[in-house]
Amino acid sequence: MKTNNLISPELQILECTLRDGSYAVDFRFTDKDTSSLCGVLSGLGFKFIEIGHGLGINAVNAGKGKMPSSDRNLLESAKSSVKDSKIGMFCIPGIAAPIHIEEMARCGLDFIRIGNDADNIEKAYPLIKVARKNNIYTMLKFMKSYTISPQEFAQKAKQAVGEGAEVIYIVDSAGGMLPEEVVHYIEEVKAIVDVKMGI
Repeated sequence: MKTNNLISPELQILECTLRDGSYAVDFRFTDKDTSSLCGVLSGLGFKFIEIGHGLGINAVNAGKGKMPSSDRNLLESAKSSVKDSKIGMFCIPGIAAPIHIEEMARCGLDFIRIGNDADNIEKAYPLIKVARKNNIYTMLKFMKSYTISPQEFAQKAKQAVGEGAEVIYIVDSAGGMLPEEVVHYIEEVKAIVDVKMGI
């Protein structure tokens, strides 16, 4: 079986087991876990692999649980075990600050997904600018996207692209959005700004 069919020009699957899945193990993925799993995931053909604490960069220092390793060590472990895959991390304004993104950039972070509640997405803009300045591929997650209308979502997405966001994510945090609702949000964005979108 060919595994490169996981990735196509039209659709990219971002693999986030080591980040979102970290909640299931109380954020206890080790350097060895991260290196081993990233090597396997890279071998399967995943182009984007997200690692680290479930709540993102600097979460432990912000009092959000414990990890057996640091953000820096996890990133270096991941980078050492992949070939063509890009390694990224999540971050939330207020938990992560510009200085933390700059540190991850020096360690070779390839992409970042910055997330904040949709109705207050502007808090993410300073982090977007820092990430772009440090040549990190920058994605913006509108957490709880359904709390604003598709039209407001589109206007905020356009503004975020102007601030430097390269991918805009619809985030159905509660898991209640229907397919036709998602389509409506996408259509509203695409009508006013040319940007890659994720969900």
